[in-house]
Amino acid sequence: MQTTADQNPPLNWKPCSPELLHSGVNCATAPRWSAGPVGQHYHPPIGVPALIAYQVGDYDIVAAFDPQGAIAVLCEQTGQDPTEYELSEVELVSDKHLDSLEVFNQDEGKTERLETSLRQDIAKLTVPTYMYGWE
Repeated sequence: MQTTADQNPPLNWKPCSPELLHSGVNCATAPRWSAGPVGQHYHPPIGVPALIAYQVGDYDIVAAFDPQGAIAVLCEQTGQDPTEYELSEVELVSDKHLDSLEVFNQDEGKTERLETSLRQDIAKLTVPTYMYGWE
């Protein structure tokens, strides 16, 4: 069950509207936050940076402002040298993954329900962060 805090958009984000789109926000590519799978959603206004979910390499998800920052976050977490990664190894996390409320628990061998999506978790962050990894 989501708490009221989980249902509030990130600070300074605005509801998607004709006015916001007219300001230059591209709904199709801008970071997005919504309290549910359908309905009103929010975007950061032009000039307000937003953390984005990236997959770095085969197994790690990080929140960063750009691909270079994603590599830096992962390397800070793992102690690896940033030169071990190339920008081609950094990909945006898909909308399906961002909005999923299910995860496969490798230890238990079963799917589990999450209380919040990765998109909602990242929307609460204010600094680049290592989210999780798997093998």
